[in-house]
Amino acid sequence: EDLKRNSRQFIGQTSPGDDQNRLEKCRILAVNRELSIVILPVGAVHGAFYGLNYHVGKGQAELRVVGIRPFVAAARVVSGRIEDLSPGMEAAATKQQAVEKFRQK
Repeated sequence: EDLKRNSRQFIGQTSPGDDQNRLEKCRILAVNRELSIVILPVGAVHGAFYGLNYHVGKGQAELRVVGIRPFVAAARVVSGRIEDLSPGMEAAATKQQAVEKFRQK
């Protein structure tokens, strides 16, 4: 039952939706403190690109995308502490960056 519930939550977080909204706001999927990497449910199909910045909380942390796959991206913490981040926290892209990139598609 736990596996089934976790699978449904993961599918809901990564399922295709409105690409522009997904690029602008998403929730952290995973945090790897050993590698100092955060996994986000935005990828190449959503318009994510290297260098895209995300802000978590009210100035809590800033993330920068450093790796992209079709449906997910890896980001490193450029300000703040990775210890303060956890899966499910909302991350918001720098809106101007996201809008400009989405219009180029």
